[in-house]
Amino acid sequence: MSPNMRVLVLSPRPCLPTNTGAKLREFHMLRHLAKHASLHLLAFHTSGQPLALDFATVQSFLRPPRYTFTKIISSIVSGTPLSILNYRSEPLAQALIELLTNESFDCIWLESIHMAAYLPELDRLVPALPRIWNWHNIESELLFRYASQAPTPAHAWYARKTAGDLSRLEKRILSAPSSLHLVCSQREIEAISATSPSARLAVLPNGVDACAFTPAPLEGSQNLLFVGSLDYPPNINGLLYFTSEVWPAIHSRHPQARLQIVGSNPTPAITRLGTLPGIELIGPVPLVEPFYASARLAIVPLFTGGGTRLKILEAFAAGVPVVSSTLGIEGIDALPGEDFLTADSTPAWIDAVSRLLSDPAVANTLAASALNLARSRYDWGILCQPLPQWLDSLD
Repeated sequence: MSPNMRVLVLSPRPCLPTNTGAKLREFHMLRHLAKHASLHLLAFHTSGQPLALDFATVQSFLRPPRYTFTKIISSIVSGTPLSILNYRSEPLAQALIELLTNESFDCIWLESIHMAAYLPELDRLVPALPRIWNWHNIESELLFRYASQAPTPAHAWYARKTAGDLSRLEKRILSAPSSLHLVCSQREIEAISATSPSARLAVLPNGVDACAFTPAPLEGSQNLLFVGSLDYPPNINGLLYFTSEVWPAIHSRHPQARLQIVGSNPTPAITRLGTLPGIELIGPVPLVEPFYASARLAIVPLFTGGGTRLKILEAFAAGVPVVSSTLGIEGIDALPGEDFLTADSTPAWIDAVSRLLSDPAVANTLAASALNLARSRYDWGILCQPLPQWLDSLD
């Protein structure tokens, strides 16, 4: 890769603070990419504080209002998913037009399918410019999964319709020439290839900044830790399940145990959990490392959703053993019983959590194996090594 290579990045979010999995993936990938190319980033911010990065030129814009009447009607008429139109901003579109008209770039980097909102400008002004799409999830798959467990028939209908619209858009993007698609796991390559066999795909797994964590001794702690965005439906559903079906038995057997819930934007249903015995709703925090340092284990009770959970890799790097549902660990090449414990039923959850609270030897053995996995395979510095070669190979 030429050190003078210029990459224009479009993102639907500010990647700082790194308090969600999507932000973490974007921040670390762009940080490593910036070691080899000059980055110009167009992104959104959600407050009066514009985004600033020391490794990129940044133009950030206030995120546009979502689910407006105009966007809803436009989605119905055009068939473009509302989840895409929600990220359409005329100020950002105008900045994009000015950049593409007045400056030259070697490729476009698009953070997730949501940036398909700007395909009209890209297809009109730079149709042949190579594009790299960073897939955080297969969005259509996520919504198809949600539809199977939606709370009402109306929710299920809307999820299936949007999933179908997204699937058609994904196939269009995947069939475009001179495009590379970075996904989180081999499983996602197989899923995408089944419907878009001509797509050019590569795996760049989610990772962790392993050096940011200092593993602490597990003896003495009886804290269970849940980390995640607390307005994300799969997290909400998983927590409500765990606290109603699993936690009463755990708290009865281990009255000193505490469940700490860390994350941003707790909904009213999650806020109410903080009133239950033994449960502490911590909410948003500037750093998650201190909470991992005081945890005996981390829980990942997820039964819908997609992608790869960075919080599992954080727990691994922090030396904290994990109990996860099968779907929760999806995309991470870890061995059940060796690197983590798996649980998909209420009795299995109760047994796995009780085992780690009761047996320090089991907890420490799991933690040591997972820590080695995080450091040797999932550190961002290791995972991002192929980025320069991938950019060099673009048409």
